[in-house]
Amino acid sequence: MFLIAFAVWSATTYEWASPAASASSESSQSRIDIPQFAHPLSAHSDFAFPTSRIGQVPNLTYSVGGEPISEKPFIFAHANSRLEYDIAQRGWSVFEFSTGLDDVGGADVGTVVYIVRGDGKELFRSPVVRALDPPHSYSVNVADVQHLELLITDGGDGVTSDEAYWIQPVLR
Repeated sequence: MFLIAFAVWSATTYEWASPAASASSESSQSRIDIPQFAHPLSAHSDFAFPTSRIGQVPNLTYSVGGEPISEKPFIFAHANSRLEYDIAQRGWSVFEFSTGLDDVGGADVGTVVYIVRGDGKELFRSPVVRALDPPHSYSVNVADVQHLELLITDGGDGVTSDEAYWIQPVLR
């Protein structure tokens, strides 16, 4: 019975509209507590839900490559996921972040690719990030970008164990 329920739950797609459109229906579990990223235009995930709240996703260790991230700001987003933001009128020029998969199980098989798009154009694509890899930091030029998309895709092997983090994301 558990396997059937899990299979049905894991196939669910989650979509949220802007906060103004969905304030009454948005779950506190989907809330992102990082001020610059708290109000996406939309958020999508094939599994679980984008969040920055510790303890909201069962079984996560909140560590990457053996390094705890629970004291750092992060956005959890399981592959395949997409977060969209309107960054027009803000004057941002750089998006900085680190990448990493949760250490669930100690020797997980997860692989993901991080993609940053600006106004529909790909600005950044990470190499394949594997479970237990240490965090890697990146800086992406977002000058003159009005519409920012943060995507996590599976690393070409399906979405099993693709529990990924945008660690210390910041727009400057």
